[in-house]
Amino acid sequence: MTANRFGCTTVAHMKTKFYIRSKGRTVPVYVRVSISREKLFRKKTRFICNSENWHKDKPLQLKLRKLQNEIEESYNEVEVHNDKWIESILSSENNEETVQSQINEILATSHTRKNRKGGFGLSEGRIKLYKSFNKLIDKYQENIPLVRVDAKFARDFQKWLFDKGDSLNTVGKNIELLKTVCRDAENVGKKINPEIKKVPKLSEKKKELVIVTPEEQKKIKGLDLLPYLDNARKWLLLGCMVGQRGGDLLSLRLKDLKEVKGTKFFEIRQSKTGKDIILPIVKDIEWILEDFPHPISLQKLNDYIKLVCKEAELEQKVYGFKRGKKGKPSKTGYFPKWEIIGTHDLRRSFATNFFGKIPTPVLMGITGHSSEETFLKYIGKTSMDKALDFISHFERLS
Repeated sequence: MTANRFGCTTVAHMKTKFYIRSKGRTVPVYVRVSISREKLFRKKTRFICNSENWHKDKPLQLKLRKLQNEIEESYNEVEVHNDKWIESILSSENNEETVQSQINEILATSHTRKNRKGGFGLSEGRIKLYKSFNKLIDKYQENIPLVRVDAKFARDFQKWLFDKGDSLNTVGKNIELLKTVCRDAENVGKKINPEIKKVPKLSEKKKELVIVTPEEQKKIKGLDLLPYLDNARKWLLLGCMVGQRGGDLLSLRLKDLKEVKGTKFFEIRQSKTGKDIILPIVKDIEWILEDFPHPISLQKLNDYIKLVCKEAELEQKVYGFKRGKKGKPSKTGYFPKWEIIGTHDLRRSFATNFFGKIPTPVLMGITGHSSEETFLKYIGKTSMDKALDFISHFERLS
């Protein structure tokens, strides 16, 4: 066996060389195995490197040397050298546990796993989260060995997320999810890099609640608007009075309106929770029933209600998240209310504006929240707010 100055290793009639095909902090390493003109194999290994200094990366070079030895030993032991031969070597080399395989194991056993409520079976939302994360991490890098996920890996992954425009909050959630996957692997006896558990949690200034107040709703109602914005205005005001998520709000149709003992209401099944909800129609929005808004996509409604609120001069600066346009990063900071308002804020406006005026269990029955703790957190209230609300009601009864 001989090695030349270009990093090639020769065994009898075989040459092995490792190389990279691109530049970056996390690029794959390829292997070139040459036996003859007819037998030349180029394959991707599981190894990832920084293109600037990969030749000087001693741990990586040791791993490549180990793989090289496996290829050389196999070459001398087998008679047939073809694609299947080299792939079988790389397949065994790839056989260690990865982040992706651990996520797949979580998904495969989701129905038997303990959930946050103390029961068994992960929620649909949690399963969807793991599936999305699996696709995301796969875009960053394929077949990531669990033992390689350390503090440096977390920093590089974090930078990649920021570079593609994700907000601090989104990046933080994905880093925490990565740590959760690693902890889960450790809990079942798999080897992980302990450094990942020491990665600090990303934190950001808490976003302010974006609420359309009753006064602002009156102002919006009195605007003189173009037809397409008038349609969006109706959905906006309806959303502030029925307290539903954007998709459920836009599923409402006039033909589904019911009436019992003079009370008009919609009856829907929430798409996220599967709960059956009764939505009473109050007098303030009965005028909308006379010319019910026509269907519109959620994206367009999100765009148009911003324009409606701009016409209403909702210029108050609030701290929040503003998604960037295509190709531009998202931003977190202080923006005029109209710039960052979305359909999700209509539901929160309903819950906030009626808190303390309508019993909390009644409000929760309309929003679909299962626990009072979650509901109070959703509208930025605390147990103290609840106590003060009780005293206020008690004094009115005295």
